[in-house]
Amino acid sequence: GLPDQDKKARIAALLKKKQQQQGYPLSFEQSRLWFLHQLNPLSQAYHIVSAFRVEAAFDLERLERSLNGLAHRHPQLNFRVKQSGSMSTQILSPLPVPFTVEDIKECESSDWLKRAVQAPIHLMTGPAWRVDVAQVQDAQHIVIKIHHLAADGWSMQLIQNELQTIYQNFAEGVNSTLPEIKFQYTDYILWQQQQAIEKDTISLKYWTEQLSNIQPLELPYDFVRPAKPTMQGAVVKQVLEASTLSKLDGLKQSVPGCTEFMLFVMALQLLFYRYSKQSEFVIATPVAGRNEVQLRQIVGYFVDTVLLKATVTSTDTVKNRLVDTCEQVLSAFEHSHIPFQKLVDKLLPERDLSSSPIFEVMFAWQNIDFSESENQVEELTQHNNTAKFDLTVISIPQKEGGVELIWEYSTDVFTEETVQEMGFVLNR
Repeated sequence: GLPDQDKKARIAALLKKKQQQQGYPLSFEQSRLWFLHQLNPLSQAYHIVSAFRVEAAFDLERLERSLNGLAHRHPQLNFRVKQSGSMSTQILSPLPVPFTVEDIKECESSDWLKRAVQAPIHLMTGPAWRVDVAQVQDAQHIVIKIHHLAADGWSMQLIQNELQTIYQNFAEGVNSTLPEIKFQYTDYILWQQQQAIEKDTISLKYWTEQLSNIQPLELPYDFVRPAKPTMQGAVVKQVLEASTLSKLDGLKQSVPGCTEFMLFVMALQLLFYRYSKQSEFVIATPVAGRNEVQLRQIVGYFVDTVLLKATVTSTDTVKNRLVDTCEQVLSAFEHSHIPFQKLVDKLLPERDLSSSPIFEVMFAWQNIDFSESENQVEELTQHNNTAKFDLTVISIPQKEGGVELIWEYSTDVFTEETVQEMGFVLNR
């Protein structure tokens, strides 16, 4: 027979395979997203896309092997949903990655990219990702597309990095040089469900007090909100020059512990107060949700939402407003361990499906590493014309020191002119 250690490993592998086939519960983050997906299953709003052009072409057979090796390493990529009545289960048993290759001319690149970005992902049959390749003369266009239920932005970066390593290992004929993964997303789900009840009780009390009597933020909407959002959207881009931002350094330094993120939150809160004249309202910001070290090397959907409450008065000085914003941000993050879906279930047992619960505006702050890539890779940008919320303001630092703001807006409620005006007013 097998030595004891080998027996244990074989039994563990069989149990894992059986569990993958039978399924796991959804995490709190996934439960919220699955609910939203079911409202509009054809929407592309919750697809993450990475598109790039590679000059030194990949060997396609080796690339496909590498992709399937990646899915073996990160079972979450095999994600599909089994619906039984009101019970949703995720199945993670292995599936080959949908992988298409097409020969095109340079002049067809734009149309091909649009088709690849909009290609469907079928969550009931799985898997939750696909890879499309276009051969363009001596180069390749590659689109990796994943549904948010299986992954997040952090995961996408991880996938790109590990794909290069696995591909290189195959090319050199060596065993994987990547470290073994001992903690998977499914372990996180079980851990999440066993979180201390007392901790949740304290935070639920905090959020209940913070959000009592909060009214929806009333921005200058151009259209009456439809009963069912289409999730159609567009973007307006704006650059804040480094010289403009440097004028705020003195203000930031006058408040101990203040960060650039807090400064931007305050600026947006003042902007929305100017339009709404509401003294209390909430905006939201996404968080990576990977505070534990073992969560940083696995693919999965960890992103959660932290609510930032504004309490503005017409007599506020800018400095007082910044002090209040900094305190509020720190307090919100201190209680951010409680999943947003839990808050919604507790505070809004009956949902208005025409809008997002509790907040309408999201502010996303991106950190970017500007270290030079050694690969001959050029990123291809393509917005998928969707919007998850009424307004999402995405801040992207520029290499030269400024900041690009991307205003993603719902075309259900805004025109481009209105959003452009908001950007203009913020810049002043």
